Amino acid sequence: MNRLHNHSREGVKNIENITLTLENGETKRVSIYNVEDFPYFYAQRIAERNLCSSTRGVEYINLPITFDIEASTIKDNHRSTVEQKNCYLGFMYIWQFCYNDCVLMGRTWEEFLKFLDYLQLKLNLSDERRLVIYVHYLAYEFQFIRNFIEIENVFARKKRVPMKVQFNHGFEFRCSYFLSNMSLAKFIKNTPGAIYMKQSGDDFDYHALRLPNTKLSETQLGYCYCDVRGLAEAVGHLLKEDTIATIPLTSTGFLRRDVRKAVLANKNNISSIQETRLSPQLYVLCKTASRGGNTHANAIHSNQILYDLKSKDRKSSYPAEMVVDNYPVTKFRIANPTESNLLSLTKEYACLLDITLYNVSLKRVQIIPYISFSKCISVSKIRTMDNGRITHCDFCSMVCTDVDFNIIQSQYEIGSYEVRQIYVSNYGKLNNEFRNLLMEYFAEKCRLENGDKYLYAKFKNKINAFFGMMLTDICNPDITYLGSTVEPWSTSPIDLDSMLTQHYKKRNTFLSYQHGVWVTANARYRLQQALDIVDSDGVYCDTDSVKYMGDYEQEFKDLNEKWLATCDNNDIKPYVTVNGKTTYLGTWENDGDYLLFKTLGAKKYAYTEKGDSDQHLHITVAGLSKQKGAEYLESIGGIKQFKIGTVVPKSKSGRTVAYYNDETEIKTLTIDGCTFTTSSNVAVIDAEYTFGVSDDYYDYLATFGNNENNDDVILSEIKERIENENNFQTDK
Repeated sequence: MNRLHNHSREGVKNIENITLTLENGETKRVSIYNVEDFPYFYAQRIAERNLCSSTRGVEYINLPITFDIEASTIKDNHRSTVEQKNCYLGFMYIWQFCYNDCVLMGRTWEEFLKFLDYLQLKLNLSDERRLVIYVHYLAYEFQFIRNFIEIENVFARKKRVPMKVQFNHGFEFRCSYFLSNMSLAKFIKNTPGAIYMKQSGDDFDYHALRLPNTKLSETQLGYCYCDVRGLAEAVGHLLKEDTIATIPLTSTGFLRRDVRKAVLANKNNISSIQETRLSPQLYVLCKTASRGGNTHANAIHSNQILYDLKSKDRKSSYPAEMVVDNYPVTKFRIANPTESNLLSLTKEYACLLDITLYNVSLKRVQIIPYISFSKCISVSKIRTMDNGRITHCDFCSMVCTDVDFNIIQSQYEIGSYEVRQIYVSNYGKLNNEFRNLLMEYFAEKCRLENGDKYLYAKFKNKINAFFGMMLTDICNPDITYLGSTVEPWSTSPIDLDSMLTQHYKKRNTFLSYQHGVWVTANARYRLQQALDIVDSDGVYCDTDSVKYMGDYEQEFKDLNEKWLATCDNNDIKPYVTVNGKTTYLGTWENDGDYLLFKTLGAKKYAYTEKGDSDQHLHITVAGLSKQKGAEYLESIGGIKQFKIGTVVPKSKSGRTVAYYNDETEIKTLTIDGCTFTTSSNVAVIDAEYTFGVSDDYYDYLATFGNNENNDDVILSEIKERIENENNFQTDK
């Protein structure tokens, strides 16, 4: 263990009590300890009363323990000069630790290491007896602390994103973000009985330069206090049903236990999984064919303000597909790769296709194209594109499912096909145990909709996790933490044969990867049905929603009846009735009426709602804060400022950029006369956001005359139309 010399605790050592204002408006006096005054005897006594053991014989202290830091960011003037660019560095100026219900704080890493020494001694910690410390988004804190601690083992699914870290012979960091799949504020707020809510970041002011000797106000200390005390409340609530030894690392892990138990209770499911195991070749084909939700904007309506739109949302789209639709349920077998086979087999079987399409053109340009450029293996240089979607090409090669192929056939004129491989499987339903459990959870969610908010959120999250669990990659590269090196993370090559053998060898394997591939494909098909209804009036779609102009209520009603008829014909009841109210899976429902709407492409749209007298602007833009972005646009003119070229200043965007500094050694840093130790770090910088589109998309919009700014003219026409409609209603 590293034992470094001690620095001053100025700013914390003289503070014993602070007053907090709680969510309900009440005030509470709380204590903050320092390293020397922490009640180690209490910690020891309560630890001995709360022990649990894992199946591997490791003993854990079964208490909610949490950790957090606050850091400042400064410009690194030396590196900025040398490298002729702006460089930044971050450093910790306060850390906070919660042991069950006791909070202590320190200002230096030396204090923290001393505290770990004390805890290790008092709690008798070792590799066989561990203290688990939860950190909300561990990746951030780990980048600061990793050179100060003796790391024994790191588990990560991605570079720089550890989920669990064992260190200093007895300590273990775990990431509570993965445990909750929620922001810290939401995690605490959704915890029954929690009172230490995350405080406002606006009051804290993240941008202020603070040093380890900076005197912190009572409000600022309260912010730090609630971060760890609130997280301890949230973790502690989960420990009422689990122990530190049994609690999973991720939110999906809770569901995995339930589903695994249900599915494997039927031995037929075990044999089915083994019979339908994927070879390395088939696994690669499935992975290549895998695709997410269909998200796109209709180019003829893009980059212009529209009036009077409706939005439809498909209720629980992915769960609906898992309960109702068909999936490959037999072993994939190779078929003769001829064009005639291609057209016949894709009408009857679940197919994996490795094909090339020649002379491809959209039948009509005023729709949302289906072929995604990013999902093609190769595409001819002669092509036209609609924001990442192919409208015309001489050829394109891809791996896809029969579901995708049938949609492509309906949308495009295709000159000819070159079929390299066809694998087919019989269609059938997912096993009853899986589907029944999903419907049980859906029923419970509906029962709790107006009741216990915590339990409602719990079952809602479980339902959403069904799909995430199904499409979890079964062959992941090993992510290795290398320690204090210039490149601290490495990725090992994947040995598919070995990994697949290992996967199917496990007795607890209960899912088939190919089923997850077909869930999204089936959902895209159901979305396409809605897009075909609204046709050229369709403006925007995203996975399970459609925004459109015009009146298509009867058509959507007919589509819902068709869906329910399909369910009835297969003796499936995709609904639950609770307290006289029937709730369906997979039906299209109203999701909003928009007075004004504008999109600049996928994941970029703004709108105002009908019935909102103040006409508040709402935006959805990837990489931009919904709230802050909307507030800024409203301040400079509203929806007409939602246009190409508008710049949201960094102080108004809510957008940040992270700079990782992979220092290999511990060093001292002096700022404004304050000297302290630091090492590797991450600097978080506010960043501006510029509304824009790609050059190719801009040129494509020009073919419809939509790359010019006509918003003022359009708004004037809309205003006149609204006035005429109001006058008509008055006359009536």
